[in-house]
Order: sequence, then C-alpha cells, then structure tokens
Amino acid sequence: MVNCRKIFELYFDGVSQRTISSSTGHSRNTVSEVIKRAKKLGLESLSDTMINSWLLAFLFPEKQAIEKGYLPVDWEKVHKELQKKNVTLALLHHPLC
Repeated sequence: MVNCRKIFELYFDGVSQRTISSSTGHSRNTVSEVIKRAKKLGLESLSDTMINSWLLAFLFPEKQAIEKGYLPVDWEKVHKELQKKNVTLALLHHPLC
C-alpha cells in the first residue's frame, strides 16, 4: 500500500522526488503520480485528520473497489435472473465469453 502521508510530509519539507522514492520504498512513478494528483486536487498541506487511508480514497477513488478484488453483487438482479426458466446459480457464476 502506498504511504501517501509520508510522501506528502517529505514533499512539503522540500525533499526531492528521487529521495522520497528511495526513503519510502515506492517507485519514482508512484511518488510522481501521488504528487501530481494532489496538485490537481489542490492539496497544499496536511492536517492531522488526513490519515493515509483517507488520502488514498481522496486521491485514487477509482481504485477502491478494484483493489479489494471484487465489485458489490447486485442481489436484485441475481434474484430476477434466478426466476427465469433454466437459470441456476452455477450458470450466473459462469463468465461470459
């Protein structure tokens, strides 16, 4: 997991991106992407309430569901499909080709 808080602490102290990369263990591209997104969203300083999980959700909202490995199940759709003739759970689990 990316430690955004540590990246920002170092960046706001004037440390170079290469040094941040080596001290946090993240690639230079990751550090650059985090800083670029923060600038785009107007993040100019850190407060005590900005914990790492909040920063990740703020900077990378599109990765939250994907990172967990699944998307939520639409149970209403599943129940509608199961009411159709010859439809089983195994058939619904089978990926489309």
